[in-house]
Amino acid sequence: MSTATFATRSYTPLAFREETERWIVAAPATIVPVVYVFVIPLEIVMHERGGRTVAKPTLPAQTR
Repeated sequence: MSTATFATRSYTPLAFREETERWIVAAPATIVPVVYVFVIPLEIVMHERGGRTVAKPTLPAQTR
């Protein structure tokens, strides 16, 4: 019995076919690295770029 099969049979009351069990384990195992490698860095880059485009407050004009 593979690790994926053991994990899905241990934590779910359902008995899936082995191919389905592999997909159930593979989906989160693929999504999590994609989020960490692409989505989070993209959010950081977009946030930093957005911070630079915000208008800076202007100082009041000096009176003489």
